[in-house]
Amino acid sequence: MLIRRLFLVPSLVLLVAALAACSSGGGSQSNVAIPPDSQVLNVSGKDIAFNETAITATTGKPIAINFKNAGFLEHSLIVDLPPAGDKAGDIGVPSDWQSSPRGVQPGKTDTVLLPALPAGSYKYYCHVPGHDAMVGTLTVQ
Repeated sequence: MLIRRLFLVPSLVLLVAALAACSSGGGSQSNVAIPPDSQVLNVSGKDIAFNETAITATTGKPIAINFKNAGFLEHSLIVDLPPAGDKAGDIGVPSDWQSSPRGVQPGKTDTVLLPALPAGSYKYYCHVPGHDAMVGTLTVQ
């Protein structure tokens, strides 16, 4: 009986989180609560470029990236986590990232929450087709 309870509580937590994500309007996390110990970084995008192409964080703390779409086109901010190029592990990517309409509409903000990352360089990019030039680097040191 105790084992069932140990599995039931995490399952319910995951179910509630999944339902909250589904009801957040197109995958946007702009209403998500940023953990108090997070480092908050800001990136904005306009036209077909990020205004900040290099951002820096420190190891040992979670990271919250506030992305503001200051342009007239839909954009997104996706962080490429190891192994590099394996989009399945990226944060901010919808599960069906290649055909998803998810993006941040003009004038809106989205927040991407990252765990504490080891030191290194991480690419971030816009997944909207044709926006290949929208890339930047998150350096964690």
